[in-house]
Amino acid sequence: MVDTIIQSVKPQNNTLLNRALFWDRKYHALVNDDNSSERSQELAMDKFNDYFNELPKYEQKAVRPKYKKLFGYDSF
Repeated sequence: MVDTIIQSVKPQNNTLLNRALFWDRKYHALVNDDNSSERSQELAMDKFNDYFNELPKYEQKAVRPKYKKLFGYDSF
């Protein structure tokens, strides 16, 4: 698992953003693992979506370019 550092616009949203990013990276790790089940991938994506959708819209919008710069693609 990769430790990522993407800061939110407002510090009070960092924990929620970090949780969302943890589940995003978990999902991608599971997708790349031939032994993972489709169900575990779905659960990881659902968790990511739950946390990401709790973020204010301005945070969601601000994280996209940072994510793309860090990982080279836009995941969400």
